[in-house]
Amino acid sequence: CREETGKAPNIVSISRFDSIFSKDIGLATSLADMPDLRDFSLGGDDIEVRIWRAYSLPAQEGVFLKRSNGKWSGLHIRLKSDQQGDVQAAEVDQLKTPKQGWEAFWGKLVDKGILRFPLTPENECDTRRHDGIRYIVEINQNDTYRNYQYAAGYDECRESKQMTEIGEIIGLEFDSGQEECNTYEWFPCITK
Repeated sequence: CREETGKAPNIVSISRFDSIFSKDIGLATSLADMPDLRDFSLGGDDIEVRIWRAYSLPAQEGVFLKRSNGKWSGLHIRLKSDQQGDVQAAEVDQLKTPKQGWEAFWGKLVDKGILRFPLTPENECDTRRHDGIRYIVEINQNDTYRNYQYAAGYDECRESKQMTEIGEIIGLEFDSGQEECNTYEWFPCITK
């Protein structure tokens, strides 16, 4: 049973990059006319996980996976920018049901560790100087909000490799095969 309490969740972990990306994620969710994930609390068996993928900030794309009252749904958010790179709008699309079903798809992500990653540590996973694609993950579950971020393909970091695999699972599952890879789009460019 969904237990959205109307109160903010307990915030138990925040990435040290939070001040940088929370503003950009806030802009993206505002343009998509969606609440910030840390503004409401989910209880019971409900969960929402937002996986943001960015080549540069602001976050360019997001996949929102949500289980509410035992039913799964998903959204794909893409930010649209003008010629100067200023974000102007957000495009929101409903994700199709995964081929193997939501539970099996979610099981793959959980097996890869999406719910277990620690805060981004300041050791081998320190990516301040690492350019490229970043994944920022927000989780709202059991009246608790937490987030973390890892750079994709950062081989010195086990969690980065796992996060890259999670991004590939998502991209391959939801790529329609009909879009052209132009720059860094998540779904059509995942195999490039």
